[in-house]
Order: sequence, then C-alpha cells, then structure tokens
Amino acid sequence: LFLIFFILSLSTIYETNQQKKYIQIKNKHSCQLLQQTIDSKIIFFRKQLAYRLKNVIKNNYLFKKAIISQNHKQITKIMDQLFNSLQNENKYIKVLHLISPKNISLYRAHKKDMYGDDLSKIRPIINYVNNYKVPKYGFEAGLYAVVYRVDIPIVYNQKYYGVLELGIDAKLFVDDLISVSNYKEAVILINKHKYSFQINKIKDKIINSSKDYILLENNKIFKMINLDTLKQYTHFEYNKKSYLTFEYNLLDFDNSKTGKILIAIDITADKYRYQDIIKTSIINQVILIIVIFIIIYYSFLYYENKINKLIQHEKQQERLLYQQSKLASLGEMIGNIAHQWRQPLSSISTIASGIIAQKQYGIFDEDTLEKSMRQITKQTQYLSKTIDDFRNFFKLDKEKTVFSINEAILKAIQIVESSLKNHYIEVQTHYDKQDVKLYGSENELIQAIINILNNAKDQLIKSNQELKVIKITTQIKKDHLNIYIIDNGGGIKEDIIDKIFEPYFTTKHQSQGTGIGLYMTYEIISKNFNGQIIASNTNFIFNNQQFKGACFTIQLPIKHD
Repeated sequence: LFLIFFILSLSTIYETNQQKKYIQIKNKHSCQLLQQTIDSKIIFFRKQLAYRLKNVIKNNYLFKKAIISQNHKQITKIMDQLFNSLQNENKYIKVLHLISPKNISLYRAHKKDMYGDDLSKIRPIINYVNNYKVPKYGFEAGLYAVVYRVDIPIVYNQKYYGVLELGIDAKLFVDDLISVSNYKEAVILINKHKYSFQINKIKDKIINSSKDYILLENNKIFKMINLDTLKQYTHFEYNKKSYLTFEYNLLDFDNSKTGKILIAIDITADKYRYQDIIKTSIINQVILIIVIFIIIYYSFLYYENKINKLIQHEKQQERLLYQQSKLASLGEMIGNIAHQWRQPLSSISTIASGIIAQKQYGIFDEDTLEKSMRQITKQTQYLSKTIDDFRNFFKLDKEKTVFSINEAILKAIQIVESSLKNHYIEVQTHYDKQDVKLYGSENELIQAIINILNNAKDQLIKSNQELKVIKITTQIKKDHLNIYIIDNGGGIKEDIIDKIFEPYFTTKHQSQGTGIGLYMTYEIISKNFNGQIIASNTNFIFNNQQFKGACFTIQLPIKHD
C-alpha cells in the first residue's frame, strides 16, 4: 500500500510539474512573441519614417529651396501638406517638427502656433543630432505621450540647416497588441525621474504612479493596481482573473529608459487548468491516505507495545552509559583520592611519630597529647569528608533538586583538585555576582564539568607549556547562564573540532580513554538541562602572556523570579 501511495504521489508530482512547466514555457513563448512583435514594428516604422524624411530632404525641390532661402511661409506650407498626408495614412503620427542648428523650434506642424522656444534643456536627441549631424531615433516623452522620434539632419551643399523630426505615438504599439488579442491589456508608463520637467506640468493628468513611473492612460486594470509590485513576469489577481506581466522598455536614442509598455496577459484559463489537476490529485491522495491509515492504525497498536519496550531499553542503556562514563574515569578518581589523602595521612603519621619520640625522651605531657589528638581528629574528619564527596559523586540515582551553580563548580574542582595540583595546573574561577540556582541533578552537572576538566588536564599534560592554567568563568546573559571553561593547552585541531562530542571519538590511545566523556557531557547538558555546549578555540591573556587554548561554553537556560 505504501508502495502504491509512493508511486501515485510521484506520478501526481510529475504530472503537476509537467503541467506547470508547460504553462511556464507557454507564457515564456508568449512573452518572446510580444518582444519580437514590438521589436519588428519599431524597426519597420523607424525605416518608414526615416525614408519619408530623407525623401523630403533630398527629393523635394520646393522644400530644399525654402530651407536654403529660409522662406518660412513656404516651409510651413510644405510641412503642413506632408503632415496631413502622413496623418491620413496613419492616425498615430503625432509630430512633424523643424529645428534650427541652435536647437530653436522653427515650426511644429502638429502645433502651428508654438515655435521659437529653445529645446536645449528638454530635448536631448535634438542636442545630439545638432552636435554630431547624424540621424538618431528613439522614444522621448512629451507633455501627454511617449513618442517614437526619428531625427534627420538637413544638409545642402555641405551647409548644415538643422533637424527635421517625425514622431509616431507609442500608443500605436499598445493598441496594435490589444487589437490582435482578446486576453491582453497594455499601457505606457513614463519614467518620472527623466521627465520631471514635463510631469510637473501635468500632475492633474496622472492616473496612477509608482516609485519610478507614472500612468496617464485611464486603464481599467492598471489604474487600480499598485504599480510598484508589478515587475517582469509577475503574477497578480484582478477582478477574479489572473494575469502575467510583461515589460517592454522604451529606449531613448542613448539606450536609457524613457518609459515602458506594461502588458498584462490573461492566464486565468491556465491557472484553472492547473488547479483542477491539483484538486484531482489531492482527492485521490486523500482517499488513498484514509485507506492506508485505517490499515496501519491496527498495525501501530501491535507495534506500540514493542516501541515502548525499546524506549525503556534505550533509557536503561542511557543509564548504563552514564554510569560507564563514571566507571571509565574510576581509576583516575582513585588517583584523585590518593592525592587527597596523602597529605592528611602524612600529617597523622608525623604527629604519631612525634608523640612516640616525646615519650622516649621523657618530654611527653598532657597538653601535647591533647593538641596532637585535635590535629589527628581534624585530619580524619577531612579524610571522612573526602570519602563522602567521592561516594556522593558515584551514586547511581539522578535525584533532581535545586542547587547552586557556583557550589556545583566548586565540588567538581575539589574532586580533581589534587590531580590538577600534582601536574602543576592552576585553576582560576571568576563567578558572576549573582549565584544562579538550577533545578536538576547536581551530580550530573558535576560529572559534565569534571569530564571537561579532565579533558583540559590531559591536553595540558601533553603540551609544553611552562605555565598551565584552567579558567572557569560564569556569566548571566538575559535568560541563560554561560559557563566558560578555558585552558591554555594549544586548542583543538580544526579538522576534529566538530567530532569531539561524538560517542567513542577520542584522540588518545585506547589504554588512556574511551571517548565517551565528552559525549556524556553533551548528552547531560542538552537532554537533562535543555542547554547547549559549544567547543571552540580562543586566544586570551594571562599574567601578561598571550595563550591559545580550547574554550568549552556551556549555556544553561534559567528562569527569573
């Protein structure tokens, strides 16, 4: 049943992905066709407009005669006739303009009463053609529309007379796209930054605007849409229909963006087709899942008992591993006991020898006896306390109590203190001013700290450091306590630093370690205290010397009253 479910799932995923890819390819193809269509039309009209202008300049004798003689009346007559003829051919012809070599408007056939103004600051294409005397073309925005302009220099007998400009409304390309398709909407957006001078004059005409563009056309879709959210190939919803956006950049003569044609392609049918496939697949999957769950429910009842037994067995193994971690360091602990006892036993032996000597030489008195007995009693109490400390550490129970972090660290240090001193290792502690109380098994935290201290001790013994030091610092940070244990043993190799908490991973010889100490430390901190332990290398200064060593950071969550 699971195999059937798996195969059906793969089949469903494959089918939906194929359908999605098909829709994406179809949409991409549609956009490519739009790009090619507009490109082709622009090239066609550029050639057509340039041909008409060049034909007038080269072949119209009356125009040539009027330009050379600067006969304004004759110029306007010829241009009016040409403009009327062009508009009869194509209603989108908007501009026929004659400009002087100094960028002064001489005659606008489309605005007969407006001439004599300086175009230097607002018409970059005119500046370019007059400066370099070469034909140029591109989109430029006027007061109310973006126009595709073709500018041709006028030269007769190697003398330069200015520019003749012909322009066609960019809306031609928009209307043409919509006329041949019933599933597209298109508008022209004008670059507001490039044409701020014009825009300031037509603020009342703006239908919609974005950060970079404005819309002057009252379009039913785009006047209601946030234009800033519409980028290339964006999907958006409007009036219960889905659309895909396509942008065609309208470039100026210098390839800068004058504006863009924003096209919305209706992909509602594709969306519904895709949704139907998904719905059918989901229904089939749900039915099959219900059947499978009915069958596996009874299987789970059977396996639940086995799983519970496995969990209990795992807990038992964890306890055994916990105790194994203690037993693995038992030999070292016995060595610690020996170090702890050596001095008190030596003191007792010295006191007893002194009493015997005094007795032999006849100088023994009751005061000396009483004083010696007090010393012996004090040393035996110390020995008894040492035995209690180690016996408590090796208890099997994990009784949870509220305990002091500082006291737990101190107990851990006391257990290994003699062994550390025997190897001339100095331990420095710096506690936060606030002693944190935690609820949990104090013995487990002590064991975790001892494991780290033993690890640091082994590393320091291997190192050639003359000064050996372990620094233990506690620091409260908001809702957790950090315990930093740092040594100057040279640090951990970078290629093993991520492995040191893995079970049975060790760099020591088999006779020196089992590799479960740091693993148990990780288990205790993460599982029993819900904390984290992180190993890293650090540089620090101690006694005006700089050292490199390992830093174990224990993070324990705390609750504030």
